[in-house]
Amino acid sequence: MLVLDNEAFSLWAEDDERMRARITLAQEKGFVTITSAATIVETAQGGQAGQRLRFKRSKLSVIDVTSEVADLAARLLVATGLSGHDCAVDAIVVATAASASGAAKVASSDGTHIPKLCSVATELRDGPPVDWLRV
Repeated sequence: MLVLDNEAFSLWAEDDERMRARITLAQEKGFVTITSAATIVETAQGGQAGQRLRFKRSKLSVIDVTSEVADLAARLLVATGLSGHDCAVDAIVVATAASASGAAKVASSDGTHIPKLCSVATELRDGPPVDWLRV
């Protein structure tokens, strides 16, 4: 599973060439590209940008924030010492990736919170690591 955060989803919606290439490569390696319902809220816009986001959203699976994902996100925040006020959506995105049964990557430009969250998610997970894909 390749989980797109706000920045990765926005870049893809804008037809960013590098983001498209990353997604294509991930799909060639068997990754399914998804996003979290929390990311949909975070990227909400009106006008033409909003129309483009809604169209691109129709091409992805959107994973709901279940109580299991929320509980894992909370555990990630506590374990990393990050603030839920500042990092709740990041934790939800990483928890969504960690809930996958196989290999998981989080596509994000956030080099401060996401790597920490991925590291802890990997420690808490039975299975392959949750990797950070910098965009």
